[in-house]
Amino acid sequence: MRLLWTERLGKNLWKKLMIAFASIAIRKPTFEATYHEDIEILDILIHEPKVERGQFDGFEILMKTDDFDLPTGWRTVDRLPANERKYELDGVEPLRKYAVTVRGHVLPHNVSEMADYLVFETMDADLSVPENVKLKAVDPYTVQMTWDRPETSNGPITNYTIEWSLDHDWQENVNLSSVNFYEFTDLKPGQTVVVSICARSRPSASMKFDYVGTRSAFERVTIPLQMKGMRKPTFEAIYHEDLRQLDMQVHEPKDVKGQFKGFEILMKIGLPNSQNVWKSMANLTDNQWEHHIGGFLPQLNYTVTVQGRISPDIFSVKADPLVFEVIHADFSVPRNVTLTPISPFSVLMTWDSPARSNGLIAGYVIEWFVDRMRKASIHPSSNHSHTFTG
Repeated sequence: MRLLWTERLGKNLWKKLMIAFASIAIRKPTFEATYHEDIEILDILIHEPKVERGQFDGFEILMKTDDFDLPTGWRTVDRLPANERKYELDGVEPLRKYAVTVRGHVLPHNVSEMADYLVFETMDADLSVPENVKLKAVDPYTVQMTWDRPETSNGPITNYTIEWSLDHDWQENVNLSSVNFYEFTDLKPGQTVVVSICARSRPSASMKFDYVGTRSAFERVTIPLQMKGMRKPTFEAIYHEDLRQLDMQVHEPKDVKGQFKGFEILMKIGLPNSQNVWKSMANLTDNQWEHHIGGFLPQLNYTVTVQGRISPDIFSVKADPLVFEVIHADFSVPRNVTLTPISPFSVLMTWDSPARSNGLIAGYVIEWFVDRMRKASIHPSSNHSHTFTG
């Protein structure tokens, strides 16, 4: 009797569940948001609705400011048209806590489950501003910008956004990772740069939520017309692992204002943003463009750059740095190298890729000898074989 009752109860429960699932007209929605502290607006972006049946009738925005753990207390902020996915929630005050969610409507009378709600707390606007923002014209073509982190942030800082204008024309915003340095390049003497910066952080939340802090006051600088200097230098390099040597080729200086005195080669162990100091490796004369650096150690990162000298106390900005890792020599050797005579006048050479390479393999170089006589190096077209003939 009990077995029959349990079986019947199970069938009835399953039937009710099937009816409940069949009645779902729209699935639980999802959304993401960005809070802009300086204008006290929460931008909400709702993802496309997943309508199972019926006609979608738009999303509803809901909010509350207390009793965050209770399912009740939500108030409707607005109803969006069926084709609208974005909403600006204004009037968000500093130093308060809010919860926001959305739900979808389907004609005639169906309502979705509420989305997982976002809970966030606004900060004191003065504390989120990047500090000590400074601009400096370092040569006729470059302005350097530096700043310190805000006193506090609403979660880990993910990036900074720089708003800037050039001679009163607003330029495209610059988005940077969490560094504290930027260079405006390719400028001209007499031009004026104006900047403001804000920090973007990502508090711990159940969805994508960015908190954009208050922007700094505008800073400006004008590049002097008679300023000495040169454009940011450029260079290229080849590292020879068997020699532990870096061959550098510095390109000729461009747009020099003043008397060019040569290039300085700088290097540090570690990545560019490491605290290790730059070490001067060489001072080239005004007609030297090549330099060789040796003594590299395996399994270390190195950063190399150059800067131009205009006078004893005037330097160009540093070139974009070269960052590379010296891998263990045993890992970079092509494997399973074989030589097989395939005729009286030809030999087949085959090999496999190294166990590890420092980036993509651009090609191979074969050095070879015939009866102890060195021949010209070969750059094979194949990545795994070459046939010596003749």
